[in-house]
Amino acid sequence: ARKFEERLQDAPVAVTTLTGDILELHGIRDLAGTMKLASSLKYDSDADVRAGVAIRGVGQSSDVNAAPGVGMFVDGIYQPSSAYYTVPFFDIQRLEILKGPQGTLYGKNTMGGAISIISREPTDELGGSFMVEGATGSSVVANGVVNVPIVGDELANRTALFYRKADG
Repeated sequence: ARKFEERLQDAPVAVTTLTGDILELHGIRDLAGTMKLASSLKYDSDADVRAGVAIRGVGQSSDVNAAPGVGMFVDGIYQPSSAYYTVPFFDIQRLEILKGPQGTLYGKNTMGGAISIISREPTDELGGSFMVEGATGSSVVANGVVNVPIVGDELANRTALFYRKADG
């Protein structure tokens, strides 16, 4: 929550942390699904490219051109448009929802709070996974992960790929 390792009990910030394993267990692959597990989070979307997120009632509507009131960060990198709220996520280590103004540590556009997505780190084990799903019409979602150790536990590569195609 404060950009260094500490117990959540000791952090002076209201934060909800969802591990990647919990998200997979509940079948949650996007921000809309996290409303089931995270209190005070409101997600509203009227299309695949427009969404609004509010934490504790502070945020924004689904206007893509407006600066979001809840900042989204993927591996510490700010995502400047509310269109990023609609992008599905997978292969994440954890999702942190920080409630209340976070401007001191996270910068502008975090008046309502911040959502931080942290990707899984490479491991020293060879492995991977692949998933494809379809629906009526021509909707297809596919994602895959490959983890390759290169030099023992010193150097490894983890590559995650995502593909989504839908009519409309």
